[in-house]
Amino acid sequence: METRVLLIEDNPGDARLILEMLEESGADEFVVDRVDRLSTALERMTAHAPDAVLLDLDLPDSSRLETFSQIYAQSPQTPIVVLTGLDNEDAGIEAVRAGAQDYLVKGMISGTALIRVLRYGIERKRAEEALRASERRYRLLFENNLAGVVRTVGDGHIVDCNLACAQILGCASREELLKHQMWDFWVDEGERIAFVERLKRERSVSNLEVRNRREDGTPIWVLTSAHLNGGSSTEAAVIEGTMMDITERKRAEAENLRLATAIEQAAEGVVITDLAGTIQYVNPAFTRITGHSREEALGQSSRILRSGRHDRAFYDKMWATILAGRVWQGEITNRRKDGALYPEDMTIAPVRNSNGIITNFIAIKQDVTERKLAEAKMRTLNEELEERVKVRTAELEAAYGEMEAFTYSVSHDLRAPVRHICGFSDMLLEDHQSSLDPSAVAQIKTINNTAMNMSRLIDALLNLSRLWHEPLTRTAVSLSLLVGGVVEEVKRDLKSRKIDWRIGQLPTVDCDGGLVREIFVNLLANAAKYTRSRQHTVIVVDHMTIAAETVFFVRDNGVGFDMKYSDRLFGVFQRLHLAEEYEGTGLGLATVQRIVHKHGGRVWAEAQLDMGATFYFTLGNFADRRQVKRCKVTRPATIRVRSDSTTVDEPAAVVDVSSLGARVQGDMGLSLGQTVDLVIEEGRPEGQPAHVIWMNRGESGIVSAGLQFIEPTEPCAGSPSVAA
Repeated sequence: METRVLLIEDNPGDARLILEMLEESGADEFVVDRVDRLSTALERMTAHAPDAVLLDLDLPDSSRLETFSQIYAQSPQTPIVVLTGLDNEDAGIEAVRAGAQDYLVKGMISGTALIRVLRYGIERKRAEEALRASERRYRLLFENNLAGVVRTVGDGHIVDCNLACAQILGCASREELLKHQMWDFWVDEGERIAFVERLKRERSVSNLEVRNRREDGTPIWVLTSAHLNGGSSTEAAVIEGTMMDITERKRAEAENLRLATAIEQAAEGVVITDLAGTIQYVNPAFTRITGHSREEALGQSSRILRSGRHDRAFYDKMWATILAGRVWQGEITNRRKDGALYPEDMTIAPVRNSNGIITNFIAIKQDVTERKLAEAKMRTLNEELEERVKVRTAELEAAYGEMEAFTYSVSHDLRAPVRHICGFSDMLLEDHQSSLDPSAVAQIKTINNTAMNMSRLIDALLNLSRLWHEPLTRTAVSLSLLVGGVVEEVKRDLKSRKIDWRIGQLPTVDCDGGLVREIFVNLLANAAKYTRSRQHTVIVVDHMTIAAETVFFVRDNGVGFDMKYSDRLFGVFQRLHLAEEYEGTGLGLATVQRIVHKHGGRVWAEAQLDMGATFYFTLGNFADRRQVKRCKVTRPATIRVRSDSTTVDEPAAVVDVSSLGARVQGDMGLSLGQTVDLVIEEGRPEGQPAHVIWMNRGESGIVSAGLQFIEPTEPCAGSPSVAA
């Protein structure tokens, strides 16, 4: 290989002597370029750096150490051999101290020595360049390594590290990590000591999983390798190590272990096969269910379980499903190792790799033999129970019918004697009261009152008995109209007593109007009775929707009752209050319950002592047949009030409903500009009278309400109008 040497010598004789020595030594690898000035040398070195320089320190344009300094500054890596005179050897020594490769004394140079010095210098240069290149490569690998690389001394002080190491340990930069000691990042001091002791013994540790913590204290797992360089102890040596964060791998391993443990301990059989159906894994439950050991099953086809109970089409459909990437679920009959058949519920799902390609199938198998036996037994028991229920129901119906007939007969037969008692006691008082002493009169009145109570009780019993036999007659009934009529009756019975009636806008429903009226008669009469001790009585009738079911309720602020006795509330002759305090037969709520049940509904109550009570009931499924129109009174007028047989004229306001094919007749009791809700009953026969409920609403709710008659009419010009 050609070696370029730059000879800087202004003395032609010395230059010729050096060239001749190189030629005579046979060192033909050297190509010498000679210059006689420093400036020319610098130009040549700029154009093409030589492999070595032979330098005379005293030149026409430079001298002594200044000459060397400029050449060295131009190319510090190039080996420079200084040529000095015998009287100038000190200058050569100074040049070597400043960085020269060597110096030679002119007149004492041999060809062998010259070649040796040049070759040594050039080889040294090449070795240094190779070392520097190696260091650059090492540093590049050090800095860019994805694994953390760290160098520490024996006490744990970090002397060097790469960025990956800093990031693994939670530091933002190398500089931040260098402030710490490596031992600060160990979680367990015992593990750290064991690691150091092992390193002392073995000098090298590879792929050790240890627990570290990040700078913020977060625990991590790292895979570390370390080597002890130099020194007979860790204190005097340098520890070079690498680390990789394996926290996620350890977490995944733990998760896989939990999953594997769960599969191993699962009650259901688990089978994993390849795409051809060859068994690659079975869990203990599979062995328990099928009788095949794991060793017997592995490598076998899943066909070893086939029972022969299913045709080819069954299995073709199963395989077509799972090969298409879908889940197959179904019940299948399989065969145990001993030949016994058994039913099982099975789910087969495809298993895909990271590229979405199906690589395996996993089957979850549950032996349902016991369940099948239990189902068969349950079916038998149900059939027996249904037959027993039919028999018992027939017996109960017969017994209940007999009881109802007996009750009716007894009640009917008692009516005449009770009627006689009432009649004769009345006659006795009318004809002979003046001749009887006061105690006798009081006794006769007691007899009369008791007999009257007995008569009412008999009537209630007969009514209750009649409810069992009479069929429902369902028609469209406006509950607002019906409740309004009941309220008017209760008002008449209460005479001058003031009650705050709050009647909601109730729907029109398909029900037995007569029976539903009995519900409200009993509930409203009870509400009025149990609130008579209140200075301000409030009774609310309304409805609400709960889970798509219409629930009606009657609420009062009366004496209430204790809910622990609520199971007695709807029983016959059951009373929660003393008869001396509150009169009654004890049959009202029982009648309500029977009517509600007859409609397919349910009834219940909620109350607190001295805080009032609320009775709820439903009427089964029905169609809401109401039509609501909101109208504003726009024109005062005098209209006819129809109240039983009395007809009077009073000033009032007109709400025109001619657009509905009807005209209001009755005292609306409204003023000009008021707004009302008209609830019109739909479905009435053509040309037949219908009814309307009107409700005058204020800020606090309904402030007045009433029942009106509507008679058919045709719209006509000039009719009183409303703003709808």
